[in-house]
Amino acid sequence: MRPHLLLLALAFYALATGCKHDADTAPACYSGVILRDHCVDGTLIQVDGQFPIGKPLPAGWPADSLGDNNVIAAVNHPSGILGKRGQHIYFTYQANTEAPAPRYCFINVAPLAVPHRVLSNVSTTPCATTR
Repeated sequence: MRPHLLLLALAFYALATGCKHDADTAPACYSGVILRDHCVDGTLIQVDGQFPIGKPLPAGWPADSLGDNNVIAAVNHPSGILGKRGQHIYFTYQANTEAPAPRYCFINVAPLAVPHRVLSNVSTTPCATTR
């Protein structure tokens, strides 16, 4: 009889405490500047410095006057759809969507060693709150 009481007490405790969720589970808003489209990777974005979510472009890659030290690749937007080079954009992304979508190119190039992200809520106007 005692094991049943113990199990009942554990079940009650689990129901009473419930799941704990972080208050900060909503995606944060990030900002950056569009650099260019890259065939294999998607649209390259220099993320603003206060958001260290990117990586530098590899050695040997041409330096970019708009920045090249905090770059991500937006993989879910067709070429040119995000905007023009130099345009400032605001966006959110999910951290668990790093796997690049397959992209096919006519030239033989390897993907860049920058984070590949699936962006959402892309806009040219600032978000209500930025992270």
